Formats: sequence, C-alpha cells, structure tokens
Amino acid sequence: MAGKFQQVPETATAIEDKLSAAFALIDATTDIEEAVHKLRDLLGVDHLVYHSSKLGASPSSDPFIRLTYPATWIKRYLQMGYVDVDPVLREGFQRTLPFDWSELEIKTEREMEFLKDAMAHNVGPFGISIPVRSKRGHRGLVSLSASGPHEKWVAFCKENLGTLIDIANHLHRRVIKEVFGEDQPHLTEREVE
Repeated sequence: MAGKFQQVPETATAIEDKLSAAFALIDATTDIEEAVHKLRDLLGVDHLVYHSSKLGASPSSDPFIRLTYPATWIKRYLQMGYVDVDPVLREGFQRTLPFDWSELEIKTEREMEFLKDAMAHNVGPFGISIPVRSKRGHRGLVSLSASGPHEKWVAFCKENLGTLIDIANHLHRRVIKEVFGEDQPHLTEREVE
C-alpha cells in the first residue's frame, strides 16, 4: 500500500460519508487493533498509530498502543529504546494542536539516527500527528504516515485535516471508554443525591 494514500474529494457529502464510515468502523469493530488497521485502509495511508498511556501523561508510562507498523520496525523500536528518543512522541504529548512531522525540531544526533532508522523501515517520510484529550484530561496521540510524492501528502492533509481530527477524537473516546473506563460520570455523593 506504500505511496498510495488517497485524497478525499472536496465535496461536503464525500467528507461526511468518509467520516460516517470511519465512525461506524470504530464503533462496530470489536477489537481496537483491528479498527486501527481498517482505519488505515479506509484513509489510504501507509500506517496509523494510536498511542496513549494508562497514566495519561507520559507516553512511556504504562503505554497503550495500537499500530500498523511492520513487526521488524516495532522490534527495532523497542530494542533501541526509541520511546525515549522519538520526537513525534515528545512533541505529541506536549502539544494540543495537530502537527506535520516536517515541523519537528530535531534536537540531538540520536533523534536524527532514529529518523533515518524509521525511514529504513518504511515509516514515513511524511506524517501527521493529532494530539487528543478526554474530558478528564487523558492524553493520546493519533499519527498517520505515508510515502509518495510530497505534493500529494500536502494536498491529503489540507483536504482531510478536519476529518482526521474528528476520527482521532472518536477513536480516543472509544479507547478511553473501553480500556480506561472513563465513560461513567464520577459524581459526588451530593450529586447522586
């Protein structure tokens, strides 16, 4: 599927159809990992990652991750301890707005080595990350990546950013509800009364 990311037509109806299909997929797929794979295919990108932490603040503290990266990259990422080097995670858990990976400031030689290694494992070169947050502040990050012509990536992001944000938030709400149990309101005794 490399380099074959799709562009959603610009009509409002087509965007609503894509959004409805994505929401239905997220809601109807029983396994979150399977939902991530199906979303990747629906959006026509190379990879999609959902990353959160059971503690909600640090990406490496008791992480909850569902992704479509190849097993060779996942193994390499873990072996090299890249969670502590990954500039996407660093920025994603600090920012509140979506960002293109081209905006990242590479601060160390190790971060540069990480990026080269990711490219060697067919991750990128283009990516966008969408920070998400629950009502109670639980943070997560949804990232999409693709290869192919740069101008197609730019057009894809421009045409689909709002839709991607909505999809990322819907996926995050499902994880928060299902995995972390934040769906139930926490009322005080007085509120219950």
